[in-house]
Amino acid sequence: MTSVATAHECPPLLDDLLERVGPRFTRPEPRQRAQLFVRGILSGPARKNSWTLAGFAGEADPTGMQRLLTSARWDVDGVRDDLRAWVLDRLGDPEYGVLVPIELGFPKKGTGSVGVHRHFNDAARRAENVQVGVFLVYAAPGGWAVVDRELYLPPSWVADPQRCERLGVPDDVGFLTKPELARRMIARVLASGAPAPWVTAGEAFGADPALRSWMDAHDMRYGVAVGRPDPVRPGVWARTPEAARTPEAARSPEALAGHEDRPEWERLQVARPTPAGDRTVQYECRVPVGTTMQALSRITGMRYRIEERVARVRGEMGLDHYQVRRYDAWYRHVTLCMLAGAYLTTCPAVA
Repeated sequence: MTSVATAHECPPLLDDLLERVGPRFTRPEPRQRAQLFVRGILSGPARKNSWTLAGFAGEADPTGMQRLLTSARWDVDGVRDDLRAWVLDRLGDPEYGVLVPIELGFPKKGTGSVGVHRHFNDAARRAENVQVGVFLVYAAPGGWAVVDRELYLPPSWVADPQRCERLGVPDDVGFLTKPELARRMIARVLASGAPAPWVTAGEAFGADPALRSWMDAHDMRYGVAVGRPDPVRPGVWARTPEAARTPEAARSPEALAGHEDRPEWERLQVARPTPAGDRTVQYECRVPVGTTMQALSRITGMRYRIEERVARVRGEMGLDHYQVRRYDAWYRHVTLCMLAGAYLTTCPAVA
């Protein structure tokens, strides 16, 4: 992606996307305001908050935009589902589709927003207050888009029911690790019947054995970083011994239910240098027998490409500019930003 699309470069594409999610807004007023919210993000203001988006909509104050994110009635998870379906209609690839869970931190000056906690920022080399979101990206040869999101709530938050109630966290929301949040989002993609056979991820997700076991049970191909000391020379791809192959009988009965004549699976440990060349990362891979190293290189490398692309476009899609504090408002803002982001990353003018 070399530039950023505006709402004027692919108008039929944007109209189609907004029409797709329109029925999730039962009343005309929030539906129209949501469309203006997305178009306002794409109009290119430096700051994409309620004030600037209200100005784009021709409104004198941000009350309407704030109401859209807080009290207006609309199905935010339905919008997410429609967005995912729209993306997969355009990009879905049964052979090369890849799911990439990533983590994004959102620095906060205070501690009043839901989920805020102290977190060490490697880039800034200091601890700071952040909200952390876990996102799921779908990538294929035809493009990529963010298709799901979850807000990470640290244990300290879940252990404080009064604070959670004050900021609108539902009673049934408990503590989930970041890999568990990723698993929840991947499960939603699988339940939708989407063509997403591969998963790749960094150590924050791939090093979790429970996530890998869950993907095994659900017959997924993956190449995920695990962060262990690598047993092969840097820059060298290596297959594990033949004994590491996993026959049909060793797989979870849940994975075999309703299926017959499935191929053997091969477990590989591969090592590859980071794009910067400063270290070597080891990957655990589970692939059908006969998968080439070229294919594995492409899949595992997708993690870095997606992380770099999301970092580049997150500001353009408005992810960094929200001023909401409540749990439901975070999901609403981020979901509407995902609509803008899907347009940005699928418009032929820039994809």
